[in-house]
Formats: sequence, structure tokens, C-alpha cells
Amino acid sequence: MKLFLSLFLLSHLAIAQETIQTGRPGQSIGVAIVGQNYFQIQSGFDSVFYKQNGEKRTDQVNNNVFRTGYSKGIELSAVYDTVKLDSQSWRGQNLQVGARFRLVTSDKITSSFQSRWQAVDNNAKATNSLKTVNILATNYDLGEYGSVTNNLIFSNLADSADFNGALTLAYGFNLSENLSAFIEYYGNESDEAWIGAWDSGLGFLVNKDLLLDISFGYDLSPDIDSRFVSFGFSYRF
Repeated sequence: MKLFLSLFLLSHLAIAQETIQTGRPGQSIGVAIVGQNYFQIQSGFDSVFYKQNGEKRTDQVNNNVFRTGYSKGIELSAVYDTVKLDSQSWRGQNLQVGARFRLVTSDKITSSFQSRWQAVDNNAKATNSLKTVNILATNYDLGEYGSVTNNLIFSNLADSADFNGALTLAYGFNLSENLSAFIEYYGNESDEAWIGAWDSGLGFLVNKDLLLDISFGYDLSPDIDSRFVSFGFSYRF
């Protein structure tokens, strides 16, 4: 789960289009494209709690996503994480660069495709081969009942050169004009097994350009005892 979080910490909040559209909180990326002449940062601090060899451990992750509009249907983006693995020191890792492309826009269904190349891996080493994360994101507008976002993910960021699959399915809805919520299932392939998890959280729209968020979740696999809590913000200017 920790690897999945660091790679795909990217949302699906049911906020109107004229406000900031963000990839926080949650694992799903949204379908929105950052407008031209806008720059957006999404940053969060996550604490991951798990057991290893019977001992309780805590990892911490600072995930940062930078996005800017290139044209009406294309945005450029980058990811940079810093991590603190249990008692170790903070270090940088997982540097990715790429773009998102709008595919379909209709009254009820919108989809985008995002691809990023990993320049620095999760061991803070430069990648010597082509490592990518590719995501097909689709949003289904349910009107007054909120929206559903689905991500289909194909990535070869693991030690193996093979591509592995992952998916997310999130339901987002508004609680008030400024407060939104979501609940989400997500999972990924790992060592020929499927690892599932869920999370939930809230987003508070401070103004049309700033959103604060909190989320939490844990693994559903019976042989994994891992959970996390996340705090963050999204800001555009």
C-alpha cells in the first residue's frame, strides 16, 4: 500500500467547474485540465502506519504535484515526493514529469488520459529505463447526487519491467456549498496478487482558488495491516 500511495496520491470532489479542480484528496485523479495561464500546486503530508516483523512502524510522505495549462485540452505536470521511512531521515524520491490530455467531454461523461515518466525512482536513484504511469480517468456526473470517478492505471514503476494494473472507483458529493466528501475503493497488482484498500475524506473550499483537505483509509487485504491519514491543500494562481 505504501508504494501505491506514493505513486498515485493524486480527485473527484463534486465542486463546480469555476472553482479549483484538484487531485486531492484521495487516490483518483480527476479529469479536469488546468486552464491556460494558471499554475496549480497540490501538496499533502501523509502518515502511514503498518507492522513489519511484528513491530509497529510509521512512514511519512510529503507528496507534491505541480500542474499548468498548456492549451484548452492539454496540461503539463510534475510530481515530487519526500519521504521519511520510520526512523530514517527525510529524503527526496519519485520525481515524475508528464502531461494530461482531454479525450471526451459531454453533459454526463468526461474522460482524460494522463502519462508521466519517472525520472527518479522510489529509492532516490535515477531511472535507467523507461518507467511510466499511465491513467485513463473517467468522470460520471450524477447531477444532484454527486459524481463517480474511475481510474484505470497501467504502470511499470515496480522493480520488474512488466506493466501492472491498478484501479480506483470514487464517489464524491457536496455536503454544502464549501464542503465536499468522498468514499473510494482502490487496488493494485502486487506479486501476482490483488491488494485492495479504501479511503474517505473531506475537502473544504476556502475560496475559488484554495481547497483544504483531510482523508484516511486502510488496506482490505487480510494479511496486510496498514492505514494512513493525510492532510493537504490545493492552490492555483
